[in-house]
Amino acid sequence: MKSKCVLITGTTNGIGKNLQKIYLESNYKVISINRKNSKINKLPSLYNFNIDICNESEVIDLFNELNKLKLFPDIFIFNAGINKIDFKKNFDFKSFNENISINFLSITFFCNLINTKYTSKKTIIFISSFSTIFYNKNNLGYYISKKLLNRYFETISLEYPLNYYKLVALGPVNTKIKRYMDDEKKINKLVFSLLAIDSLKAAKKIYKFSYNKNKKLNYPFKIYLFYRICGLLKSIFKI
Repeated sequence: MKSKCVLITGTTNGIGKNLQKIYLESNYKVISINRKNSKINKLPSLYNFNIDICNESEVIDLFNELNKLKLFPDIFIFNAGINKIDFKKNFDFKSFNENISINFLSITFFCNLINTKYTSKKTIIFISSFSTIFYNKNNLGYYISKKLLNRYFETISLEYPLNYYKLVALGPVNTKIKRYMDDEKKINKLVFSLLAIDSLKAAKKIYKFSYNKNKKLNYPFKIYLFYRICGLLKSIFKI
């Protein structure tokens, strides 16, 4: 029986690292995509590529190399992301642009190549956030990038119905992405610590989601409802 193959971006820690482990244990070939300075893990069925996902020529070279190796992913999981503070005392365009490029633009270029180089029946999973409901005003680029990703998911699902597009919206996750909270107020850190979910549990949920017929996953659902209520209260009372 032919081994299935999954491509995952951002596997050095957190959800991506756990997803990599889960798929390897499930006898998948795993294509791991990280930045150039990432350490290489040498494991059976694990294929590491250190590239800049925002560099279009490097992404094209990646697809050409996968073709040479006859590695054709059945599942693509776009997990890589950053949440840099870009709008505090002053607007930081460099950080804003980095948030948009990594969290959104790189994904659209990947998807364009998927739709031109592969025929059909590929599962493509976008990782979004509850921040699109109730966001931190200091992280404008992150908020906008996830909003755009949600809209892109809705559009591309209609334009390319031969592939299976799926969207995961997550609450705060206990990963290294929280390092960007160092300058945050104590109340924000407290709320994060109370709501933060375990990255391994989130990865297991995403793994199961990749197999079912649902197009959207809000995890955990109780925190999703909490964010919905907060968003509604904010709009009513103009907080």
